[in-house]
Amino acid sequence: MQGQPGTSLVPHVSSSCGLRVSLYGPLEVWKRNPDESWSLLDKAAWGKGRPARSVFKRLLTAPGRHLSRAALQEDLWPDIDQAAFADKMVYSAVNQIRRAIGEELVRTLETGYALADQSVIWVDDDACRGLLAEAENRGGTTDEAVPLLEQILTYQERGELLEGEDGTWVYGVRQRSEEMLKQCRRWLAVASERQGKLWQAGEQYRALFHALPPDEEALRAWITMLLRHGRVQEALRCSQVAKEAAEAQGFSLSFHFDAQALPPQQMLFSIGTCRSCPLDSSRGGWWFPAHPGVDTASSPLVSSSRG
Repeated sequence: MQGQPGTSLVPHVSSSCGLRVSLYGPLEVWKRNPDESWSLLDKAAWGKGRPARSVFKRLLTAPGRHLSRAALQEDLWPDIDQAAFADKMVYSAVNQIRRAIGEELVRTLETGYALADQSVIWVDDDACRGLLAEAENRGGTTDEAVPLLEQILTYQERGELLEGEDGTWVYGVRQRSEEMLKQCRRWLAVASERQGKLWQAGEQYRALFHALPPDEEALRAWITMLLRHGRVQEALRCSQVAKEAAEAQGFSLSFHFDAQALPPQQMLFSIGTCRSCPLDSSRGGWWFPAHPGVDTASSPLVSSSRG
C-alpha cells in the first residue's frame, strides 16, 4: 500500500532508516522505497495468525532488541509444554518476519535473534523515551521542552501500547510507558500554568487523575493550581466531580476540599504576581508550591477523610 505516514508522527528519522514502526494502537510498519516514499506493510505480509507479529513486537521491546529463543517461547507461549513445538513456532515466526521486513534486519544469534537498532528500525515507543530524555535536558517544563512533550502525547494517544498482546512481559512494557506518560503530563501541566494556559494544565491533571487507580497527587496539584489563581469555586467543582468519578469506579479518596473552611485571606488572595512558580524537588519535581500566604499543609485541601 502506497502512502505517507503523517509528518507529525515522525519528526525525524536518520537517512539509514528503512522501517517505521508504530507499537501504540494497531501495529503499523512503513517501509522506505527507493524513491524515498513510504509504503504501509500489508497485514498479509505477516502470514496467518499472530505469531510473527508477536515475536516482532517482543524483540522490539526487549533490551537491546535481542532475546533468546527460550525467552521468546516462555513469554509468548508459556502454556506449551512441548519445547520442540514451541521452538518450531519461534523459528517459523522469525522466518516470516524476515520475509516481511527484509532478511538483513534480523540477525541470528547463538541462542536467539536480534533486530536492527533505532537508526534502522524507527519505533515510536523508543522515540518517546528519547524525546522525554531530551525534554528533561531542556528543563522539563521550559518552552523549549514543550514541543517534545507534545510529540510524545501524539504518539501515545494513537492507542494502547502493544494492542492485542497479553502476558507478563506486556504488563512490564506498558507500565514503563505509563510512567513515561505521567511524567510527560506533569511537565506539560507545569509549563501550561506558567504560560497562563490554565485550562490546558487542568486537562493534563484531569487525564492523570482519571487513571486507575485515581492519581490523587494530580488532583491535589490541580486544585492547588486553581486556588493559586483565585479560582475557589472552580476548585470546589473540580473536587466534587473527582470525588464522584472515583466513587463510581469503586475508589475512595483520602482527602477532601472544603472551600467554606478556607480562611478569608486564602479566599481573597491575588495571584496576579504569580507568573513563574518554582518546583519542589522533594515532591518528585512537579508539585506546585503554595502562593505566599497560603498554608497548604494545614489547608482543607489536604485534609484527611480517614477519621
